[in-house]
Amino acid sequence: MQLSYSDSRIKLSNVLLMQFDQGREIPALLHAVCKNPNTLGIQERTMMIRMLGALAGRRAQPTTLAIGVQPLAVLSVIHAFLNGVESSTQLLTLEPSDNLQTSVMVEELRQQIQPSNCVSSSFELVQRCEMNDDFLIICLMADATQEINLVIEMFANGRKGILFIANYGYPEYPSHYETARNQGMRILELPDGSGELMSL
Repeated sequence: MQLSYSDSRIKLSNVLLMQFDQGREIPALLHAVCKNPNTLGIQERTMMIRMLGALAGRRAQPTTLAIGVQPLAVLSVIHAFLNGVESSTQLLTLEPSDNLQTSVMVEELRQQIQPSNCVSSSFELVQRCEMNDDFLIICLMADATQEINLVIEMFANGRKGILFIANYGYPEYPSHYETARNQGMRILELPDGSGELMSL
């Protein structure tokens, strides 16, 4: 199968390399934007792919993408690359700069992320998310207990969305299974150690 790719700077025809396939954007883009892509393991990569997949499924519907896991903050730049400033998605993220390469492309993408979209903590992130009622796609660390409880409460009160929890299955991190169960929901533990809670 022959593939092609084009943007404002480059046009590729008859591409045989699968990393330009639109369904496989994460591996190629991580190497294009991350300072140290090899530090991102299977869990981080899987969470990013699943978050982008959920976002793509929303298409033009109002959605908030909230990134509260520091290694995943590079996803904000990848989102800018894939969707541009015309996206209907509201982006909230921890500051991604520490994990980004120094390049013209990355700097241009970084400038698309407004300073007001960057938060200083996962608690501020969740507080900002509470101000909206659109579909929420959010990722948090498993030890962000208060923040995760607030998201579960949002879902229990009718907010639709997906919560991704990094390190959910790791024994040294707290479990949120009981909190979700008490609200009639179930957090799924995935084989990579992450967790997911869907409110659809």
